[in-house]
Amino acid sequence: VAENSPLVGKTLREAEIPEKTGMWVLVIRRGNKWIRPRPNTKIQAGDIIIASGYAEGEEDLTKLAAAKA
Repeated sequence: VAENSPLVGKTLREAEIPEKTGMWVLVIRRGNKWIRPRPNTKIQAGDIIIASGYAEGEEDLTKLAAAKA
């Protein structure tokens, strides 16, 4: 997740990733830790999101996690 991504600071519930991308967040890698996310887990810059879903959603999620233009 890029530092100025619109996802930073949002909880998974607020980010609405499944609704926007069709992807389900399975785990978040934060530094050396693996986090089993819950709806109230906040997304931080530098997080690596591991998700599952349709191939089309992968590009949508990548764009969401990228820096704002």
